[in-house]
Amino acid sequence: MMLKDKRASQLFIRGCSSWAGLSVTAPLKREAADHAVTRSALVEELGVANTLIGGPDGWHAVNTDIPGAVKALAERGITAVGSVRFLGGGATVDSLRVAVRELGASR
Repeated sequence: MMLKDKRASQLFIRGCSSWAGLSVTAPLKREAADHAVTRSALVEELGVANTLIGGPDGWHAVNTDIPGAVKALAERGITAVGSVRFLGGGATVDSLRVAVRELGASR
């Protein structure tokens, strides 16, 4: 199901309280972070989540984009970078900025 409206996404997430988890894509990664009752340290830092894990008290938000990007780059032999240029913006780019920072990018 594709939800592009913030209100519709909130209603959908509330209706899924019995589910084990949700995978969230753009453009609702910030809304997913906002809806969670607990957040990983990376989600707290960025305000961006792509995974919601159900729990007894509500949703826990996690960002798996960052470790996924680091791993994908490493699989291509890229384990360190000095600078990076992004085309585009949004929640996914925010996650990628943290990923390349972990690889040493300073700008």
